[in-house]
Amino acid sequence: MFNKKMSILFMALAIGLFAVQATMAYDPNWEETQQKAFEKTGLKPGDVINAENWQKVKACVPPSVAEWVKKGEFTLFIDDLKYDYSNDEAYDKMCMTNEGRYAIGGRDQVIVKATGKDPEYVQGRPFPVIDMNDPQAGLKLMHGNSLDKMRVGSYWCEWDICWISDSGGLDRYICGDDALYFFWNRPEGSKIPNPQKVRRLGLTVIKEPYDLAGAAMLYHYWLDGTPERFVQYIPALRRIKKMNVTDRSSPFFGTDFSNDDAGGYVGQPEAMKWRIIEKKIMLIPLAEWVIDKPNTFEALPGGGWKAGTAGKFRWGYEDQFKDEKYNVSWMPWFTKWVPREVYRVEMKAKDPYYAYGDQELIVDAASWAIVYKIMWDKSGAYWKTLLVANNPAQWGNNLSMTSQSFYLQVDDKSHHASACNCRGQRDKYYFNTYLDWPQNNPRIYRDEYISTASR
Repeated sequence: MFNKKMSILFMALAIGLFAVQATMAYDPNWEETQQKAFEKTGLKPGDVINAENWQKVKACVPPSVAEWVKKGEFTLFIDDLKYDYSNDEAYDKMCMTNEGRYAIGGRDQVIVKATGKDPEYVQGRPFPVIDMNDPQAGLKLMHGNSLDKMRVGSYWCEWDICWISDSGGLDRYICGDDALYFFWNRPEGSKIPNPQKVRRLGLTVIKEPYDLAGAAMLYHYWLDGTPERFVQYIPALRRIKKMNVTDRSSPFFGTDFSNDDAGGYVGQPEAMKWRIIEKKIMLIPLAEWVIDKPNTFEALPGGGWKAGTAGKFRWGYEDQFKDEKYNVSWMPWFTKWVPREVYRVEMKAKDPYYAYGDQELIVDAASWAIVYKIMWDKSGAYWKTLLVANNPAQWGNNLSMTSQSFYLQVDDKSHHASACNCRGQRDKYYFNTYLDWPQNNPRIYRDEYISTASR
């Protein structure tokens, strides 16, 4: 009887330890980890997957992506990374000092465990250990994802979004700037003046085409996790309009994206209900120019960092690919696919008027970066899939997945797509990114300034 009880106890402990996933993502044995991922998928670097052998990836990509390959619309080029795709060791160790310090509050916000109050400042991931048995594990994971984006201090990115149809190819585009300023998880590791009591500020400005130029959207994300403030400047009216936060799920200027789709999910963790479904090996998309090394940022003389060189986007609508056998207009020919351990995370909007029904995120287990989002409509029918190709960024001694090379939204109901190019070159356009740039400061995130932000 004693031996039987001890066996059960040891088994329970083993299961419990397996379910707790520490985020010491820096992995000195990353090459061995990567090789095991390849072995589990049965793939190897250099494999080319198309309609003739699509079954090889059926179990390691979302069903929608497998269907694209099966139909002959996508070709997957399998490759291996030449570096550890995770945060740097110093950041991971710092995050571990938060273990047990924070808890989840009544609004699903981060609170200080000892006092039950909202923190004025958080450094690093508030919940660095993920316990798969914890019903709040998904929410804690997404709070960490949100904090990871803030570690660069501020972020300024040039981008364009292309409407792409199967019949017409590139239909039209818009281009603009995104600016974000962060008050938590600062690179200097300390609190800064925060009179508005915000976690982060966001600004989007449209530069082209002419009829949309000057349109701007401004966001304030509050410290206490209450719904964000969202206003829009309309140049034709020369007025600022307060928007309902539900508009975050509406189409972004008529594209296939919504405001919340940026980077996979850019909204508040508190706005959703989260549940981790499982942990498994899947293929993730990455731009070919970050396969051998991360995108290196260069220090600017006046402070901040500017992204180094990146490659050229090559989409399926271009003339050089029109005769390819396995191609669709939005096929990303510059993309490599790498097997990685990921979390499948279910997300449901708390707001009943949110435009999407159920959603699912695929989150890289080491970096906590989102790599896919799958969306269903309100009736429960499958609707869209978003691919997110993250841009591993090396600045100084720091490494993170704070931005994207591109993301691609495919609407399988209308058989149409929108591609956001944001780190590389499309035709004559070269998209720059700046981190912790002095010109990006809290003064520009004010109502009275957004009417001139496009200048």
